[in-house]
Amino acid sequence: MSLVKRKLALFLGIPLSIFFLFLALRKVDFLHVRQLFIGTNYLYILPCFVIYLAEFNLRAYRWWILVSPVKKGKYINFLSATHIGFFSNTILPMRAGEIIKVLLIGGREKISKASMLATLIIERAMDIFALLTMIYITSFFFSYPGNIKKIFMVTILILAGFIIIFYGLMYYRTGTLRFINIFFKVLPEKFWHRLERALDLFIDGLEILKKTHHLMLTLTLSLSIWLSEALLMFLIAKGMGIESIDYFGTMFVIAIIAIGISIPSSPGYVGVFEYFGILACSVLGIAKSTALGYILLFHAFQLVTLSAAGMFFVTREHISILQLEQEAEKEDQ
Repeated sequence: MSLVKRKLALFLGIPLSIFFLFLALRKVDFLHVRQLFIGTNYLYILPCFVIYLAEFNLRAYRWWILVSPVKKGKYINFLSATHIGFFSNTILPMRAGEIIKVLLIGGREKISKASMLATLIIERAMDIFALLTMIYITSFFFSYPGNIKKIFMVTILILAGFIIIFYGLMYYRTGTLRFINIFFKVLPEKFWHRLERALDLFIDGLEILKKTHHLMLTLTLSLSIWLSEALLMFLIAKGMGIESIDYFGTMFVIAIIAIGISIPSSPGYVGVFEYFGILACSVLGIAKSTALGYILLFHAFQLVTLSAAGMFFVTREHISILQLEQEAEKEDQ
């Protein structure tokens, strides 16, 4: 990661994490949290490891399908890069893992970075689609505050805008590039031509949008991924004896957490993860102290599992943590 971005990560991410962690921990009965941990039936967590690993196979398979119109690569490379990318996000700032996994696949499968970036953006758009779908489903079971509904609508509009631009680039390339040029006309002509060449490669990565069967499959996989996350939260709630949240409730909580951690934060989303988890739980009527213990255990489970699986693939690929950072730095230079 470049020095400028590293400073930006420290200047924005760390203070924001500390701030949200303060909000999450204030006015909490830590004795209740301790008792909650002591009383947890940890046998419920055992199947969570299997579900979580299966979820990562779904993530890798989805990405493999997204890239397949450009080139059919080896699935194991996508599985490895997915694990290493998520592991990197737990130890490196500014979501460096997203860059690292793109570089790993791009280098091994000889695919352009621009095409890989396109598949990554589509992947994120599908995640947002799945999360919004889950929030919409749960809206039939819960009454949400007006601000959550506003965020829901704004996110839908942003997602719709991206979809329109993507399809415009594929089917109405000249007109769409002319529209995009309005925002980049301040750039020197040579930079615009370079950007236009990059967009040509970027459009290659959008080919999946032309394949209806593949598109529907990846959308289904995206929803399955996040429903699996909700199942993990549901099992942990059962293990902790929290009866006030059902499966639909965990769908809502995981969706709010996933959207919340998109803001800058420290590696591992510490503080931000807890705050938005507690915020979502409060909407469902769960007391703050109970919610904190619940979210802390779920977050800890994720970090431990991500680290263990990530280190396995890092060792398997003979990649050091230093090399992971250097991969991100090369992209910034």
